[in-house]
Amino acid sequence: MNDDNLFVCDSHFADNDLIRFINEEGETGRSCCICNENRITVNSNNRDLQESVRGLIRYFYPEYVYNEHFGGVDFHQIFNDSNPILVKPESVTLNDDSPFWYVVDDLLDGLDSEHIIPLYAGHIEEMRDLFAKSLRDNGYVNWNESKKLLLENNYTEVLPQFHILFHALLHRTMTTVPAGKVYSRARIGFDVQKERGKLSQAIIEKKIPYREKNILAPPPNITPSGRANRERISYYYLASTIATAIAEVRPHPGHYVSIANFELTENIKVANLSSFGIKDYIGSEEDFDNYVALRAFAYEFEFPITPDAKNRYLFSQMLSDIIKMSGLDGIMFNSSIGKGVNIVVFDKSKVKFKQNSRRLYFIKKHSYECSRVTNVYDGFVETYTEQFGPTVRK
Repeated sequence: MNDDNLFVCDSHFADNDLIRFINEEGETGRSCCICNENRITVNSNNRDLQESVRGLIRYFYPEYVYNEHFGGVDFHQIFNDSNPILVKPESVTLNDDSPFWYVVDDLLDGLDSEHIIPLYAGHIEEMRDLFAKSLRDNGYVNWNESKKLLLENNYTEVLPQFHILFHALLHRTMTTVPAGKVYSRARIGFDVQKERGKLSQAIIEKKIPYREKNILAPPPNITPSGRANRERISYYYLASTIATAIAEVRPHPGHYVSIANFELTENIKVANLSSFGIKDYIGSEEDFDNYVALRAFAYEFEFPITPDAKNRYLFSQMLSDIIKMSGLDGIMFNSSIGKGVNIVVFDKSKVKFKQNSRRLYFIKKHSYECSRVTNVYDGFVETYTEQFGPTVRK
């Protein structure tokens, strides 16, 4: 097989930022060497793709996982199992003659000295060193220290300092969402409409979706604390899909959920924390630290918050305040419990209710995604994925 002509499509990448890279940097007109689908593809020898994959290996794994000198396994073994970087076709087996393994070898081609982002710590005074923690687990130092300060001080005292530290980095994620873009909003419950029976004079109560006034963003006086807002601050929380909107309100089987669509009335500029242009952060190790920081910020919005841990909103609320102070109109981030994207719009006048969009759904059952964590390393998980989200019936 000619390694110079291996082109791969986005269906073989698991990480959102790699998928975005393929779609932004790839070209049409070639078939993927792995699945033979005619899709947007990128050469597996693409230097920026190689650096991006190396960066994500450092982000997700400590060195002892993949360095055989410390008891680790080779990258074929890592990518043969469920992992957050690549997607191996089910028909491919470990080290068979599949093009998948040739792509893996291309992506990891070259010595550390030939790349910007090293996979190995090397030696210090003739002693072998290692990256003992993944970049994800090690965290972004400035943000970790800031979170400690936030827990120990009133947020109004530290907000100006945090704004100076982080606003420029958050502003790098700015993207424009066009006017007319439609999102969904959900609320558990329904309105009742009374009708007189056609064959009798009896009054019949009919369940209908919440009327417009009952599914709009709440007024400030009854607005609780949320992921992006403080108590008595009212923003619009919207979702990219109906399934995501329903999942976000966390209904139980037997609940009725009202859905309505909302439309942006003008172009808005938001901090997009749902994916990052990883290519923009692989020019140096220092710039990749900024990428790690942005993923740490995104995690504050994506991390599932249990009902007994609402104080965790403290950190995402601080980031929301910084984003708003920076002149942006909202935040976009991945759902913590769904596959879609959420958007928070600060100024409610930039959103309008879409007429004739109300629907009522009945929740039949839940589905879950569970991860079994081994005792060796939390990053090695065995994932069992069932159909996402609540099953709904119109």
